[in-house]
Amino acid sequence: MDPQSTPQAAPATAAPSPAKLQLVGQYMVNASIIGAKPAILEWTADDKIRLFIISDDGKTVAETLLDVPVGQVESAKAYIGYLYLWVGGKKYRFYVTDQTTAGIALGGVAGLGYAYAKQQSSGIPQWLQALKEAGVKTSTFGFKQTFLIAGAVVVVIVIIAVVFALLES
Repeated sequence: MDPQSTPQAAPATAAPSPAKLQLVGQYMVNASIIGAKPAILEWTADDKIRLFIISDDGKTVAETLLDVPVGQVESAKAYIGYLYLWVGGKKYRFYVTDQTTAGIALGGVAGLGYAYAKQQSSGIPQWLQALKEAGVKTSTFGFKQTFLIAGAVVVVIVIIAVVFALLES
């Protein structure tokens, strides 16, 4: 028999394929960092999205929260340091550790600018691009949108102050 035409089965002990993409961070149980759990978000070589809670010692998987084909991801959104995935109508919040903490500490526009710059190297843009290429609806809410909203709030406050000043004179 021709050895080139004989299908070869993978050995039973073959190691899993390396992940295409992986982020280390925190799974946000609620909308705040309080109660966050150390986690890994990965895109496997066989196109599955998996989210694992890591044990406190960081050595084992404590819980698998998500293990679905990428086609089941309904949408994804990025917001400075966060990646949100919607699967089966549920929102999964993932925070990329240490990417935005220093920016938040700086505060104001400078802090947002710093946090945005850090996000660009966090891996989140690569995830959004890969999800978009896989047909997932993606969006971002970053520095530009936050700055526009903050600017609009300042304009409204100034207008209110001017109106009150005119009414009092």
